[in-house]
Amino acid sequence: MSLLAALTLLAAQAGEFEPYRALGAAPLWQATINRDFMSFLTPGREMLVIETPPRQETELGFAHSTDAISISVEHAACRDARTHAAFADRVSVRIGEAHYEGCGGPVVREAPANVP
Repeated sequence: MSLLAALTLLAAQAGEFEPYRALGAAPLWQATINRDFMSFLTPGREMLVIETPPRQETELGFAHSTDAISISVEHAACRDARTHAAFADRVSVRIGEAHYEGCGGPVVREAPANVP
């Protein structure tokens, strides 16, 4: 059995879980929250991967926070500055003193074809 097939089977047995993805520009960054691990990547910094802490419901969305990283999601329309795609959520990430802003969740409208 291939690795992909094995992972697909494990995911099906564990129940459906769609990873949450977020991204930002200036600087470029990306974050993923899945059932077991959260990750954050930006140029010039080693990828941070930690066990996903419990989800905390907030008045405007949800958050996952540890001493190492905090990812806060606000359910409000967001347009990515680089791709101009519209997303369902605004996302804020804090790692120590560093703060990153961007978008996440489902794409609600693709970028126009003529946008570079």
